[in-house]
Amino acid sequence: MNRGQKLIVAEAAASFALMMLYIWRLRFTAPRAWVFILGFFFLSHVVRGERAASLGFRAGNFRECLRTMAPVLLLLVLSLLAAGGLCGILWEFWNYQASARWIYVFPILQDMKVFEMPLPGFLGFPPFALETFAMYCFTVRFLDYVPDI
Repeated sequence: MNRGQKLIVAEAAASFALMMLYIWRLRFTAPRAWVFILGFFFLSHVVRGERAASLGFRAGNFRECLRTMAPVLLLLVLSLLAAGGLCGILWEFWNYQASARWIYVFPILQDMKVFEMPLPGFLGFPPFALETFAMYCFTVRFLDYVPDI
């Protein structure tokens, strides 16, 4: 295994370790630690030498790319937000019917619940879909097969 392959394996292992550390420990003790983990992912792009120019973006064609891609990106973001909201509603629907269900204690609007979740709690599901898609885009780089999105 050459040095480049070792770096790719180390980067993937460090990324996985950071994600697991956040899931198991940091989300309780340091809930904003995901910002630093996201910084690590951006740093991995810099270390790999992935620059905007290598992806086909130049200052001269940025407006053209934006004009071409903006509707597609907007549709993707809106679709992800809608899917996150729908998944959240379905999750709470099934949680409400479960015998061992989650009981949410939210400091305000306890009387405005949909199923077991206070109404403001549903605002977290759409951004979670965006975050999940970003994590998918990051981890798919380590596969030999890259599926169409």
